[in-house]
Parts: sequence; structure tokens; C-alpha cells
Amino acid sequence: MCYRPFISESVPDIPTPAGVVAKTETPRRVLFELSLQNQRPVIGGRGTSAEAIIELGGGVNAAGAIEGDKPMADEAIIAAAPDMVVMMRRDGTASEENHGTQRS
Repeated sequence: MCYRPFISESVPDIPTPAGVVAKTETPRRVLFELSLQNQRPVIGGRGTSAEAIIELGGGVNAAGAIEGDKPMADEAIIAAAPDMVVMMRRDGTASEENHGTQRS
């Protein structure tokens, strides 16, 4: 949410995410896993570029309760109850073996 004012002021011709993404009754809760640190996933929380990407896709950040990019315990991930998880590989591309993985 913090990126929208910047986008609309700096480039007014870019449509807002709501204008680009088809609206759904209930947006998907998305967890963005950036990397692993000491065997714990590092998750993009509130106010991060990961959150902006989730919002551009029409989702809601399941890790919105934490500020910034932080390691997250397994129990906290379960409590966040994401509908889907976006994962990054070390080289910065989406993980091929995880395409299409989502909870029904």
C-alpha cells in the first residue's frame, strides 16, 4: 500500500493494481518466501517490495503482521494461513519445481 501514492504521483498513466487485476470476492492470502536463513524461510512482510508484488497480483500479504523481511518459524507460517506461497530461487527466479503448487 505504501507504493501506490509514489506510483500515482511519479507516473500518473500507470493504472492502479485494482484496474489491472480482475476483482475477486476474497483476495488470495499470499506468502512470499525470499530465501532461507539458518534453515528458516525469510518472508517478505509489511512495507516490502514482496508485498508490493503481491498487491499488484491482486493478493493480500499473509505476512502483513510483520515489518520488513524476516525469518519466520514454521508455526508462524501455519498461523498466517496462506492460500499460496511464492518462492524465489537463489538466482532470483521462480522455483520451477513449485509452479502450480497451491492449497485448495
